[in-house]
Amino acid sequence: MRTRFAIVAFLLLWLPLGCGTEEVDVATAESRKAQLRTVESKAEHFRRRMEWAKAKESEYRILVTEAEERLAEVRGRALQLRQDNNRRAAEVAKLVNEGKALDADIAKRRKEITARKAEIQKLTQEEKDLEKSLKETEARLAQLKDSLLGVARKNREALEKTKAFFRSMGWDIPKPPGPAPQKPAPKKAPPKKASATTPPAPKKK
Repeated sequence: MRTRFAIVAFLLLWLPLGCGTEEVDVATAESRKAQLRTVESKAEHFRRRMEWAKAKESEYRILVTEAEERLAEVRGRALQLRQDNNRRAAEVAKLVNEGKALDADIAKRRKEITARKAEIQKLTQEEKDLEKSLKETEARLAQLKDSLLGVARKNREALEKTKAFFRSMGWDIPKPPGPAPQKPAPKKAPPKKASATTPPAPKKK
């Protein structure tokens, strides 16, 4: 627009000079015509530049529109990525909390395993002690059995010697005392029958 105003102003300045009297010099007129042609050429050049600028402006508008669409698409994608990132961050935080809970559970289980191992070791030691005590008890029982068998054998030998002595002396061998004889239970007397002369007992009211 400024270029158009400049061309119009230039033409308005030279227009009175072209409308002068007949005394105007021919050389001056030719010079002015040449200058006018130069101005017209420049005006044509400016017009073409304006058309080129308008075409470029249309191209730039198309490019700007495409850039705005691309920017909107990128912003939408960025918003989606941000939402996905927030969702994944929440999932990661959830997984971290679950991992912490699992770590605490694992630590608890390890403590329980350690306590159970100690209890198993204690029970194993108690089992070994019981086996040792059982073996010692069995050994003592075997010794006691051998001792009792020895005493019983000696008693039988003494009894045989005593029987042989009684036989050699012609004495009767006393029998070992048996269980005491049980007394027979007393018999119950049969109930007496009522006679015909005996009056019946009065009934209770």
